[in-house]
Amino acid sequence: MPEQPPHHLDRGLWPVLLVLLALAAPCHAAGEQDADAGKRSGVVFDGSLIADLSRVVDGGIERREAVRVWAWFGAEVDLQQIVGLDGTQAYLSVQGYGGRNGSEDAGDLQVYSNIDAEDFFKLAEVWVQWSRERLRIKAGRTDANTEFAAVESGGEFIHSSPGFSPTLATFPSYPILANSLGVFYRPTGRFELAGAVYDSLLRDEPANRGSRPLLLIGQASIRWGGGGKGRLAAGAWRESGKIERFDGSLERDPSGSFFLLEQPLGGAGGAVFFAQYAETSPGFSAVTRHLGAGVSAAGLFGRADDVQGVMVSRADLSPFDPQLEGGHETAVEVYYGRSISPRVTLKPNLQYIRHPSGLDEVDDAVIVTLRVELSL
Repeated sequence: MPEQPPHHLDRGLWPVLLVLLALAAPCHAAGEQDADAGKRSGVVFDGSLIADLSRVVDGGIERREAVRVWAWFGAEVDLQQIVGLDGTQAYLSVQGYGGRNGSEDAGDLQVYSNIDAEDFFKLAEVWVQWSRERLRIKAGRTDANTEFAAVESGGEFIHSSPGFSPTLATFPSYPILANSLGVFYRPTGRFELAGAVYDSLLRDEPANRGSRPLLLIGQASIRWGGGGKGRLAAGAWRESGKIERFDGSLERDPSGSFFLLEQPLGGAGGAVFFAQYAETSPGFSAVTRHLGAGVSAAGLFGRADDVQGVMVSRADLSPFDPQLEGGHETAVEVYYGRSISPRVTLKPNLQYIRHPSGLDEVDDAVIVTLRVELSL
């Protein structure tokens, strides 16, 4: 694995975000006393803070702890209520992260904690959305994974892959976002066609100097069952630029596809089974094929606010990447989220990573994590 720069928590940065969260707390408290207060004002504040304490207890590259914190604060503005723009909303958020990337110790490629990143503090999503009965148009700085290739029942997992396939390496998603224009059309209540164009992350590639490459994404989905939790989605993406292949040549207009299935299982806890598949070219992507499956649930043990889940995620690795040895990496995760108050959840988590990064010299890793989630 290539050596990565160490992470250092910016102690001058984090108090700023914590102050923003503290300033928003009175708005949340007022909302608890009057749930419609924010809607009446036309501005709704939200935010959360997630802290992970992880340790590689067996295998991996190094057995040590990794501590990191991610937080965000956002405001949604109803422009119809405030300035009379019919069916229009705006959104703005800031995000920050500090700590050490736990995958440096585990040696895994899929990233076992979905908050891991380089240290940052920045303006994140900024967008405007216009909606009618069947049509929605969204423009601004967005995260592609909030609209495309997202497993809706996979959001409680700590591992990255249930929420974001590792084959989607060029997608503008956390922590790197991009300007976009998306159109979403529902010809019926349960069927949706979606398409979007994004500024491509390939713009910094030397081969794309003097041009403005774009990322095009399309997706079709259909829902069924109570609340529309049953879902089948299929999509494809294509870049308009060039990317360097592992052999030094250029690949024009790289592309890929993805498929998602979510099926409620019925019974207590509202368990949902999900499966995901995605693929792209092995010429430029370290992960060429991804297959995942799992079950998420809530309240299985008599506590309605607790969440539980188990999943497995397999990434087939490119045989052309000189830093890897081909083969595959497989991750297994089990978690239990215990709600200790309306705002705080403790989530113990156990993961097993088989064949991290496909490298024979890295032993299978066992990782334990305690995640603390604080929401406004």
